[in-house]
Amino acid sequence: MTIAEIKEYWSAQGQPTSTFSSIQLPDADLSSSTRQFLEEAGLPTDAAPFLSFATQDNPPYLVSTQYDFLPASFKRYVCIGSDGGGNPIVIDSLTQHILLLDHENDFVVQYMNSSIWQLAEALIAYCEFGKQTVALNGEDAFLDANFSDELFADLRLKLLTIDSAAFTENTFWAGELQNLLANREYYRTESGT
Repeated sequence: MTIAEIKEYWSAQGQPTSTFSSIQLPDADLSSSTRQFLEEAGLPTDAAPFLSFATQDNPPYLVSTQYDFLPASFKRYVCIGSDGGGNPIVIDSLTQHILLLDHENDFVVQYMNSSIWQLAEALIAYCEFGKQTVALNGEDAFLDANFSDELFADLRLKLLTIDSAAFTENTFWAGELQNLLANREYYRTESGT
């Protein structure tokens, strides 16, 4: 996807993206591609699955400035958001990979995506899955995990195509897909369908 396509997509969802000047970005070895994304495309403030991202009022920062007790190796992580549990979503400035740091488990690293560009595409694929689920099954369908096997398979294929590395064991997106299936089973059991 292009910068314009990303911005247009989120604007159409009523979620304009937040971009940052080079002055607002922390002093880290971010690649020119990553910097370009943050300066020109940006991410929405909020996106499914329960993710929040940096805004003009809360720009990206070095994780080591927020959590000064962490080892020096954490100076390479630039925080760009968090999940619903408050775990930082970061860019690893050495690899440009997007990671989740589990703040309740000694900041253990969980892989999300190979780059911020792939994260952006994955977020859009997940948003489209939610929209299609609601369109087919009603307003509460996405929250109630009322999706078809076909929609799920389509989401899985899209995410795999976007970033196959995001589907190795214990990765964020692999875990999210497992959560979707577990939630669907739970709601089906609860409703008796």
